Amino acid sequence: MFENEQARRVFIEKEKNRYAINLSDEIPKISPNLGIRKKLFDKTSRKYVELTDLLKELYNHFSPNFDQYDIYSYFQKIEPRNRIVRDCNNFAESIENLSKEIPCWAEARVNTDSIYWVQVCFYRKEDKDKIFPNRPHNIKVYACLKNTHIKSVFTDSLQYLLKKAQNNFCAKIALCNRNDQMCYWLSAGDFKHLEDFYRQFANDMVKSLPFVAYKGKLGISREFRDVYSHNAMLALIITDYLKNIQSVDEIDLADMYNNYIKKWNADIYEDGYSGCEFKYQSVLSFITILDTLDCLLNMANISDKSLMMSGDEKIWNIFANSCCWADVNERWQNDGVPKSLFK
Repeated sequence: MFENEQARRVFIEKEKNRYAINLSDEIPKISPNLGIRKKLFDKTSRKYVELTDLLKELYNHFSPNFDQYDIYSYFQKIEPRNRIVRDCNNFAESIENLSKEIPCWAEARVNTDSIYWVQVCFYRKEDKDKIFPNRPHNIKVYACLKNTHIKSVFTDSLQYLLKKAQNNFCAKIALCNRNDQMCYWLSAGDFKHLEDFYRQFANDMVKSLPFVAYKGKLGISREFRDVYSHNAMLALIITDYLKNIQSVDEIDLADMYNNYIKKWNADIYEDGYSGCEFKYQSVLSFITILDTLDCLLNMANISDKSLMMSGDEKIWNIFANSCCWADVNERWQNDGVPKSLFK
């Protein structure tokens, strides 16, 4: 990559300077985690203790071999023998037919290529470019039920959204039972319709993902558009932390998150400026992880006024296309401040 050692050192110095830039004071703090380089914690809170104990449980279970996929699978509790969808082709055909009776919808595109999911995207007729609903300003929603009628609930939810939704939306259902049985990608405005639909199943729903924040019993996140999903990213953060722990007594939730924050800000410079697992990942993923943590530690539902519930296209596009605070500063200056966040 480099012609000589001097060229390598020049590159490293430029990168250090770029990642050392803090968030501009001109940018309103729409999240307490914007510009953050270290996080302070109330270590006496019950949720803090619970999550730290969960990390200790993971350490004892997997030590000394920590693998991201193993930890991800541990959280998801995938049950291959407990099938939700048995006949993918017939199920896909039934989903495709859902939108044909409603004039405003142009088509449904169903994907059955995955060995884990059946996914569908619904497109409105006015969307001539078939814009994919999986966009930064859309909310990603998790739903998990403890009953055996998951497939019919999923189909009914799609029918309900097709009658109510004003924008393209996407959804998927797991082929086998797991802790994130169903996922949706939809606009902030259309989320309220999904919320209305699931109220009837409140007693049947479970908050199954320990590192995901909830609004009621619907898990809330974003599509990171990096290599990983929210849950896979948490598995990576946990794996990266635990593999450097010498004893279970050392484990502390604050240390884990500050390790992640430090590496995302590229404050750890290894030889050749490589090895920082979180460097180059988007601000969107960083803010989502930390705003989620704040909600978890407050043991409260996500507020309607939370950044996580905002559908402002400008700010989420800035976050999705930035990988450090210098990027945010530059794009914010070029794109302008999205006023709708501060009403």
